[in-house]
Amino acid sequence: MGELQPQGQAGSEPNPPFWVTALTYGGALAAGFVLIMTGHASPAEASGYVAPFLVVYEKLSHRRWGF
Repeated sequence: MGELQPQGQAGSEPNPPFWVTALTYGGALAAGFVLIMTGHASPAEASGYVAPFLVVYEKLSHRRWGF
């Protein structure tokens, strides 16, 4: 199989700053915690609610690699 090649010019879209990634993951952790503590979801359900948002964030922040 072929290796993944960057799309476009290398460095044309830099990765988001560290604080944006930290805020995104921290917000996801807080949202899951609130769901669990309020009794609206079990830990497994909360991770199922929160994980898709993190997947979308990762795909958008690394879109230049074609993942």
